[in-house]
Amino acid sequence: MQSGIIDDLSVLSWHILNMKFSTWLSASALGLLSTAHAVVPNPIDKMPPSGSTQVLTNEEFILGFDADIALGSSGTIKFFNTSTATADVTLLANSSAEISVSGNMVKFMPGMLNPNQNYAIHFTSDAFTDLSAINNVTAFTTSEWTFSTGAHSSYDQLQAGGYGHSFLIDNQSLYATGQNPSGQLGTSGPGTNNFVDIGGGANYKTVTAGDDFGFAIKTDGSLWSWGLNVDGQLAQNNNSDLFTLTQVGTDTNWKFVAAGGRSVLAIKDDGTLWGSGKNHLGQLGDGSQADMIQLTPIGSDTDWQSVAVGYDHAAGIKMDGSLWSWGHNGFGQLGTGAGLGDIQTTPIQVSTGPWKAVSVGGFHTLAIHSDGSLHGCGKNSEMQLGSLGGSFVDSLTPIGTDMDWKAVAAGSSHSLMLKQNGDLYSAGSGIQGQLGGTPVSGFAPVSPGTFWKSIGAGPFHSFGREIGSMIYSWGKGRNGQLGTGTNMNEASPAPVTLPAPP
Repeated sequence: MQSGIIDDLSVLSWHILNMKFSTWLSASALGLLSTAHAVVPNPIDKMPPSGSTQVLTNEEFILGFDADIALGSSGTIKFFNTSTATADVTLLANSSAEISVSGNMVKFMPGMLNPNQNYAIHFTSDAFTDLSAINNVTAFTTSEWTFSTGAHSSYDQLQAGGYGHSFLIDNQSLYATGQNPSGQLGTSGPGTNNFVDIGGGANYKTVTAGDDFGFAIKTDGSLWSWGLNVDGQLAQNNNSDLFTLTQVGTDTNWKFVAAGGRSVLAIKDDGTLWGSGKNHLGQLGDGSQADMIQLTPIGSDTDWQSVAVGYDHAAGIKMDGSLWSWGHNGFGQLGTGAGLGDIQTTPIQVSTGPWKAVSVGGFHTLAIHSDGSLHGCGKNSEMQLGSLGGSFVDSLTPIGTDMDWKAVAAGSSHSLMLKQNGDLYSAGSGIQGQLGGTPVSGFAPVSPGTFWKSIGAGPFHSFGREIGSMIYSWGKGRNGQLGTGTNMNEASPAPVTLPAPP
């Protein structure tokens, strides 16, 4: 996730010039209430086009306001806010993961917004005092600013898969590379060391990989699985491997899916959490240690926003920003500070946060707070927690003092950490080249000077997409999982070429 409602060339130009500035946009420029104005904060600033509509084509978008606001989606009001004595924006209701609020900064996540939809920010003359007022928001509206979403590039996703395969989505097409003995490439053919299109159409919005299997969500909200199924991880109500992409049930309201080891967790539009597969250490969080061969509801909560799955533990963020974890705590990876080695079979709250991102590795967890600080817990024998010392850390602990972290991706014993300005760092084991650099004080800068926009980590290999959409991979490549056309390890980022669209 990167900042910006601008094209890649504008981002690159800013990065080259190293210009850091904030430009407050006048109310007249946006056609807004005279007491309201907006800002696109550092590191990217750009005046919206003339008129009142802005198309979000990239990443995430942040605005600052000094007035009461409400947000409506396709005619239905989903969010509303009220000013305080200091005119900060306070989130009163949040029915989805589409927006986060910190002070008077409102962040829109186009990857979570519905594509090809119209949205409006309403500037109001009255503060809301109760939830019922949300139904009458237009009665208080004095002006508004609208924007729309399209098939934006936030659907371009890296997912550095399992032990010997990888997936990624580019322009909504699904690609895979690597070994294929169990159908993890979605076919019954041989493996490959070049990415191949396995989706058969440009209609995918997210993909995730376990050890030897995959899951994807299409743009219509349907859920699909393929590959190894020895523990029921494909959620097909059996233990048979699948060599073709096969829909899971008939529901079309899936919004998030994450796989790890031989387990999978998925979230529906209604905020409910579901799980399938290996559960011997409570990694599904359903209160048992029994494996599941179909998606089973995990508790009754309806406010899950995102989830991450490791070998034997998982973590999730709820819509209020709180962070939860469950499963095995052999190295303190649950971050609770107690019960080292215990098994937690239901989600337990780690912190109120608010948190904006979490990633789970082999036996460690990384999370980014809404203030931009980086935190970690779990196994640290390979320094996968960066600057934190010791063989393990049993409580979620700040890593350094920087406050500009944007994204994290955890592998088996290494970590990738992306900053707001596009700088990428890695930490942990680099025996297979998965760090892409030489560690200094626990961190290795990856290709300094390159503006990275998204990252992905497999157990022993890594992926990164730079500005301009060039994709690189590095680390273990013995099974073709790097997609570079060889079966060689790469100690530094190597370019990946995707096949031409049909």
